[in-house]
Amino acid sequence: MKKYAIVLFLVGLAAFFVPSWTFADSELGTYKEGLNFLKQGKNEVALLRFYRIVTDAPGSPYAEKSQFQIVEYFYNGKQYGQLETETAKYYALFPHGENIDRVNVINKESQLRLLHKKAQIAEVQSDWGNCASALKEVLVLSPQDAGSQDRLVQCEQKDQLQKAKAKAAALPSENKEFHSRIRK
Repeated sequence: MKKYAIVLFLVGLAAFFVPSWTFADSELGTYKEGLNFLKQGKNEVALLRFYRIVTDAPGSPYAEKSQFQIVEYFYNGKQYGQLETETAKYYALFPHGENIDRVNVINKESQLRLLHKKAQIAEVQSDWGNCASALKEVLVLSPQDAGSQDRLVQCEQKDQLQKAKAKAAALPSENKEFHSRIRK
């Protein structure tokens, strides 16, 4: 009877641990498949593999690596909207992950690119206030960026000039005539 109980206990233990070993092997296989698909240029299939690991086994050592691969994919593809979502997910799931330093760099670089783009669009539209605002945000992230410092000064000057012209245009006509005579 004792032998029967011991055998049952061992079988139960084996049944408990074998699926986790199998699942760990499965995660490794899925992760390697994802990497191979990336090398082959089958990016969408690779992403599905990585998402599967993150979703089905968030506690796995391959989950952090998979989420990092997802972050890198969207960064390299310059898909900054999706990148923002995926970096937020990385921070939430793996705040102390082995790739946290690289994710921090990617996050900062992508924010800088978006802010530079925002400033550029504002410049094209002669929206000098928003241009200056975006460049101020750039300088918070990268205080030594001399090019952005110079552009900020230019945008602020143009914004002041634009506001002065708008204010002058709003003056009653007799004041406009008086000011135009003073300028001559």
